[in-house]
Parts: sequence; C-alpha cells; structure tokens
Amino acid sequence: MKPHTHITQQVTQTTTDTQTVRAQSSSQPQAQSSLQPQSPSLLPSTHRIGVLEGLGLFGYEAIEPVILASLITKDPLLLIGEAGTGKTFLLNRLSEALGLNHRHYNASQISFDDLIGFPHPESDGSGIRFLPTPATIWEAESVLVDELNRCKPETQNKFFSIIHERRVHGIAIPELRYRWAAMNPFSFMEGSGDMYEGTEPLDPALADRFAFLIHVPDWHDLTNEQQLAVMKHSPVNLQDCGDERNAGESSTLKKHLTDLLNRATTTYNTWQQAPPEKLFEYVRLFVQMLGQAELRVSPRRVQMLVRNVTAVLAIETAMQAQDDSFVKPGSSPEETVDHGSVSLLQQTLPTKQLRKILSETAKWSLPHRATMDIFPEHTILAAHAEAFHATFEPASSADRWVSTFLIEPSLKRRIEMLFGPHTDRDTRSLAVTQLLHKHRDDHETLAVFSIATFPAFNELGLLTEDALGDLAAYAIPTLEIHGRVHSNVQGVNQFSTNSNTLNHPEWDRCQSVIDTIPEHEHDRRFRAIQIFKYLLAKGVHLPNPAQTEKHLQTCFQTARTMVKQRMSLSYQPETNPPKGTNPMEHASAQGETSTKPETSTKPETRTNPETQKEEANHANHA
Repeated sequence: MKPHTHITQQVTQTTTDTQTVRAQSSSQPQAQSSLQPQSPSLLPSTHRIGVLEGLGLFGYEAIEPVILASLITKDPLLLIGEAGTGKTFLLNRLSEALGLNHRHYNASQISFDDLIGFPHPESDGSGIRFLPTPATIWEAESVLVDELNRCKPETQNKFFSIIHERRVHGIAIPELRYRWAAMNPFSFMEGSGDMYEGTEPLDPALADRFAFLIHVPDWHDLTNEQQLAVMKHSPVNLQDCGDERNAGESSTLKKHLTDLLNRATTTYNTWQQAPPEKLFEYVRLFVQMLGQAELRVSPRRVQMLVRNVTAVLAIETAMQAQDDSFVKPGSSPEETVDHGSVSLLQQTLPTKQLRKILSETAKWSLPHRATMDIFPEHTILAAHAEAFHATFEPASSADRWVSTFLIEPSLKRRIEMLFGPHTDRDTRSLAVTQLLHKHRDDHETLAVFSIATFPAFNELGLLTEDALGDLAAYAIPTLEIHGRVHSNVQGVNQFSTNSNTLNHPEWDRCQSVIDTIPEHEHDRRFRAIQIFKYLLAKGVHLPNPAQTEKHLQTCFQTARTMVKQRMSLSYQPETNPPKGTNPMEHASAQGETSTKPETSTKPETRTNPETQKEEANHANHA
C-alpha cells in the first residue's frame, strides 16, 4: 500500500488556544537585542528578549530552553495545561516560524481516514492506495495532535505509531520531523483547576514515548508585567509579532530562531559524538535516587533523559553565546563550574544556573504528568539535588565517594564499598556516620547494617572511635532488648529473651521463618531471633520476615567475605583498637556474634543482668 504523494498540501493555521504572555524583567540592565526593538510601554528597557517572545509568544521564559531543546532532538513533545494557556498557539506558531508543512488534528473529533486518506483499490487489484486530501499526514513535516486525552483508547493506539515510529500502518512518513501533542489536565489530576469532562490519563506506554511533558503556565503564574503584555499583545499572524511598528522584521525573527537552532544543533551533535561523562553520571544518580523512592524509570526514559539534558545545555550555550554579558537572575559570574570536570561546557556556566537548568530538565522529562502515576514534585527535586551535588559540587574525591556511597541503594553494595581497600579510615567513618543519620528512622535498615558490620569494624579497627561508638549505639540494643510489645490480644506484654516464643500477633510468622533455618546454623538462628525481637519491640511491622532475615544473612555473609579478603591480603588494622570501654567486648559479653566461622555451639540469648530478674517475673506473659 503506497500513499499518493502528488497532491499540493495546504497548511491551515488554527489558534484555538489564546496565547500566554510573558515579559519578565531582569534586575541587571542588559543590552537590547538588535533583532527585537521593543515598545517601552510594553516591556522595560532592561528586559532581555527571548526567542519565543520575539515570535509573539509570551509567558514561556521558564520553559523556553526545554521547548527549543525538543526542536533539536526531534523527540515527541507533549504540552499539558488549562484551557486557553496557549499550548496550540505555541506549537502552531513554531511550525510557521520554521516554515514547516504542518498538520493540526483534533484527536477528539478526527476520523483516522482524515489522517491517511480514503482507501481505494488499485484498478488492477494489486492492492489499495490512499487518496490524499489537504489534511492527510503523508507529506507533513510537523504534526500536532490536540486534545490527545479526549479521544478513545483505540484512537490513541493509532496515534501511537505516529508518535513513536513516524509510521502509519507500518508505512513510513519520510518527511515527518516533529511530533507534538497537547492536552488539558485529566479530570482528577492533582492541581487541576477545572474539571474537564471526557479527559482521561494517557496510557503509560504512550506517555513514555514523549521525551518532554511540560506543564505550561496559567494566568495566575504570570507576573503583573506578563499579564499586562497579554492584554496588550494579540498577534494574529507572524507579521504582527513583537512591536506593531516592526512588522517588517518577521523574516529577521524567523532567521534568528533558525540560526539559534543551527548553532545549538552543532553543539548537540558534537556532544553526542563525544558523550560527556559527567552528564551520564548525573543522569545515572538521578534515576538511582528516584528508584530509592520507588519511582520506576524505564531504560528508554533514561536514554531520553541523556538526550534532553544534552540538548537543553546546547540551547543554553547557544543563547548565552548570543549575549555573553547575560547572566540569568539568581546566578553570579564568580560562582562557576570547573571546566576540567565538565568537559562538555565549552563556555562558563554559573553553578547556580547549571543547577537550575538540570533541575528544570529533569522535572519536565518524566512521564507521570500525563498518567495516573504519582511522582511527588519534592521527591524529583530532592533526587536532582542529590545527583547534582554528587556529580558537580564535591570539593574532594573523598566527598564524591561518600556521596556515591549514600546514594547507592543496595546495603550489600554499601558494605562492600566500606570494607574495600581503596578507602581511608576517616572517609569510611564519615560515610558510616552519615548513613546512620540518613536512616535514623529506618530501624530495620540500621539493625541489619549494625549487626552485619559492627563486629568486623571493631576487630579490624576500620573506624574512628566516634564512628564506632555511633555504630555500637545501634548494634548493642539488638542484643540487650529493652521494651514492650503491644499486642491487640494480650494488651501490653514484656519480652522474655530467655524464651524464643512471644505472645505477639506477628511472632508466629517470624517463628516460621526461624524454623526454616537449618539446626546446625546456630549463629544464623540466633541473629534472626534477635533482629525479629528487636524490631517488634520497636513497633516495626514485619510484612515479610523471611525477606528481612534473608537481607540480614546476605549482608552478614558479605561483611564476613570482605573481612576474609582483607586478612588474606595481610591487611593490618589501620589503628589500634579504641582505648577505654570496648563496645565489642561489651557486645560479646551479651552474646554478640563475630566474623569467625560459625561453630556448633548454640549460643544462648541473654539479657542485661539488671533486667533478668524483672523479665523472669513476666515470663508467663511473654
């Protein structure tokens, strides 16, 4: 089946959304753009004209670099916003400025025949060809699918191949470069000001095909100057962009946009050929932090993130080259990023500006805005902050190591890093202290970590006295269990650590896990009993005690393996054991396990002698 391609296409321009306007002023006077004569009554003389503003598009300064970056990567772009915020106007205006053969479809009303033309059998019966119309997609260079979340799922599925593959029914659309879409927030979307009947969340698979998913600003997001510009500026065509006295500048404005994109594309292609390692590291850590928050990011999305970040930086570099004296508000020229560590930045970018660029790029590069998935904004920003700090801001290699250690989601991997030979005692101690602080409310993680590592750290002298004391504060209580277990059946019951049975609603499940451990693995059984009792005493719910015990065993075996490796390589303790009271000796007196091979002697579970008499009096209740 081949589409007919010998018909003159007509581009219809629609402006169903009213434009959003911006006119942000800068605190530092800037030279006026020679391309953009401006009316003093509309904008202050200190205002730096943006590319989109030069085309009559106001109100998009914060997201302008991201929108322009999508023109470089040519990945699909989705705009989300309330009615009348200029989504359609923006995309149609861009297509006109770039001189594209454009198609604008309303997904809620379109028939798929409108896209591909009317099927007509060949006269010789060899197949079917599509009879084109001025609205068919075959010769389009840019496509805007409006009201994407108002169409039926089966129609969305038909747009899927266009957005993802530039194909219809498996037939390539060779001229298609840009795939854009727009939608209102769906009816129950958080933060939606209006109820949009008939709108639905996008299918996650479809949403994941858009590289950028950008929420455009509404009227209340604009400053007073921006709102004034909205009321004074209502261009109908590109000849009316900018000041009304400069209609003849339209060709210059188009050239200005084209030149900017050409410069940025050259930079982008250069960086694609020589990938910047620092950006790879930033994206990797950002996605890793989201994973710790249980926010899944697909491998395809990770690739998009790399392209997005690279493209936005290319746009920012090109825009800054246009006016070297321009520094965005909130940044200072003296606070710059080290070029030696960020080789892709050929020009100096202030650190605050780079942080803001990556923050905005990360925020608009996740698909959750169009689906029912919940990605809390503060979680995204926190993940960005951690990743940026670890990648760009540490003052020393030790700081970078600690940052990488804290971001690492696997406790097993963290233990391997701590016992590795390439870390000094001070750095290791700082990492342990910060880990204890970071997880201070996570009793399970701290119990597993302290039980698994404390004996070895104490024996080998790998931590400073202060850090070892901090770790002992968590390790020893897992052996000296003080506390009460609240039972819905029996009321308040006190532990009796002389007995392995507890009158607690969750203990039966814990006991069943203990029973699965072979009898000869006495130390392992002891550790399981102690951690279960400790966590229950802390009021920790154990939905999967088997997983808790397996995690503890894995971490303990990892620590023991790493200790054996150090000893086989003839490592000596880095310092003498701390003077004074030795936490390990105290823990051993209470029945603590060590890193020595497990023996056949079954250890007894003991308590602090000061509490034994009291606990014996309550044995019947435990």
